[in-house]
Amino acid sequence: MVFQNDILAGATGVESGYVISQSARFNDADSPELSRTYSISAPWTLSVWVKRCEFGSENLILGASGGEVHFNSDDTLEAEGTTTSALFRDPSAWYHIHVSNNGLYINGVSYGSVTTTDLTDQKLFDDFDGYVAEVHLQSGTSAYTNFGEVNNSGVWIPKAATATGDTYLTFANSSNFGSNSGTGANWTASGLTSDDQVDDSPTSNYCLLNIIDPLTTGTLSDGNLVTTGNATVTIRPSSGQWYYEKDGVGVSYNADTSGQFNPTLGAGSYNFGQLAWADTGPTGSEQELRTTNLPEPTIKDGSAYFQTTLYTGNGTAIGSGGKAVTQSDNSVFQPDLVWIKERNDSADHALYDAVRGATEDLAPNITNAETTQSEGLTTFDSSGFTVGNLAKVNTNSDTYVAWQWLAGNSTSSNTDGDITSTVSVNTTAGFSILTYSGSGTAGNTVGHGLGATPSVVIVKPRNASDNWIVSNWETGVSAFSEKLLLNATDAASSASGFVTAADSTTFTLGSDANVNGSGRTFVAYCWNEVEGFSKFGTYTGNGSADGPFVWCGFRPNQVVVKEVSAADDWVMYDSARDSYNVAGQVLRADSGAAEFDGRGGSRDVDFLSNGFKFRTSNTTVNFSGSNYIFWAFAEHPFGGNGVAPATAR
Repeated sequence: MVFQNDILAGATGVESGYVISQSARFNDADSPELSRTYSISAPWTLSVWVKRCEFGSENLILGASGGEVHFNSDDTLEAEGTTTSALFRDPSAWYHIHVSNNGLYINGVSYGSVTTTDLTDQKLFDDFDGYVAEVHLQSGTSAYTNFGEVNNSGVWIPKAATATGDTYLTFANSSNFGSNSGTGANWTASGLTSDDQVDDSPTSNYCLLNIIDPLTTGTLSDGNLVTTGNATVTIRPSSGQWYYEKDGVGVSYNADTSGQFNPTLGAGSYNFGQLAWADTGPTGSEQELRTTNLPEPTIKDGSAYFQTTLYTGNGTAIGSGGKAVTQSDNSVFQPDLVWIKERNDSADHALYDAVRGATEDLAPNITNAETTQSEGLTTFDSSGFTVGNLAKVNTNSDTYVAWQWLAGNSTSSNTDGDITSTVSVNTTAGFSILTYSGSGTAGNTVGHGLGATPSVVIVKPRNASDNWIVSNWETGVSAFSEKLLLNATDAASSASGFVTAADSTTFTLGSDANVNGSGRTFVAYCWNEVEGFSKFGTYTGNGSADGPFVWCGFRPNQVVVKEVSAADDWVMYDSARDSYNVAGQVLRADSGAAEFDGRGGSRDVDFLSNGFKFRTSNTTVNFSGSNYIFWAFAEHPFGGNGVAPATAR
């Protein structure tokens, strides 16, 4: 099935300011439902926001078992016989579902055509498990854009409908969940109590116990607020003071002094603020655990600083115009670093940056020195780049992916270190590109311009065939005491002669020729972590198909993973090549091999609203007890003050 991203085609780039104040909590064990005697002739339109709390079981939205709209037991969504290939198993955020004769849309993206049929006395949310908000069921065919829109940051958000039709349920009346603000009669609610009116909503997303984290060992219920055993959480702030309740008793947590809020909670009726407080509630600077209380992210639209662009080559030489590759995400920018890989065939990677200059080609998967390729990437354009007919970047009809980062769009001389560097830096995005000449003297320092300690430094000799040295703050030992090779599968090893230390202005070199050889010239790429936009961390494999959940604090665009305990590939995922879950089409930074489709088995991973989760026991990404590093860059921050919460994926 081909999925059409109508968000981009019809984006209005507006902020509606529309607020949904509450939702209804449906607990499957209570057999909840809304019922009514009615008939609605086709065509009809359904619009609803849901937050799922149960997976691997059928969850009905409209109709009886096997009826009009429901989640299947394999976590696909079915509407009037149209079934998605996509799996919807993100418990941390909200989905917007729209069904009409215009098609099935989820979060503004088309998942196929639909032909509605007549409705007679079909129930709503029969044995559904999760949260439900803003329900519209009306006669006629109404566009999905009547119920949602894209905001300035590229996030799908709710908006007030222009017409309510037969059914409009807001769940504002906790004594009558079937109270209908539309033109039809009220619905009869069963299996719901007044406690099931909660503040959790698509515009103010609250913390839950995390059902997809394998560290959650208990059985969850009551909207994933009750557990019989240990459980982790879906919101994990790294700063601020927070308040929640366990079994009616208040608990305070200071992330400023105690570190990231990431507790493993024991058995008990947790309340993170979506229910009325039983104890004193937050005092002073304490806050409820909801996305709108997270710090305002510096970067609200990840596509303004990093993008993944797919394109098909045309084989045209520069003299005949070449191939212009234009970014297609919410924002556009002139990239300073472009990393290209042919997808459908074996070919070396191609890496170009604006500091070394267009046409200056390096291949991250091999040790070769820099070469000038007049038919490679020839210009960095205002919304992308142009390539000639160099085979590895532009063979006719072949498919390619280009990962692009924004640095400074200009260069300057940096004298912070013993060795002068030429730097292009974007301190907002935590990224810099720099070139320098080696001295061969251990202890020399090089200025990177970030104004913060880098999490990752990648160094490559330009005028010599030698390794790509990766110095990663998070290799599981201590900062920069180990190295990895981007062009090889090797496990982490001693880095005493390589990049040995770093601070907010410089990094320190050993005497190894790979990073500081006398007479050699070098390029270095440096990143520091920016909350809500980039994450550089570690996880430990569990060897299970129910693999680790990795918190990022954003919905990822790109994820790169490398085992450091043993030799294995650098695995590269992105949300452009895998636009829906399960993801698993991988490229390898250390190999020129064509794209490998590991979906449905060996490379399964779900991209989520707040991170990613492996769904495979494959040793490359999830060997039991092995340590892994990852790099991730954002599509959207998970939330933050003044920021629309990311939708579930």
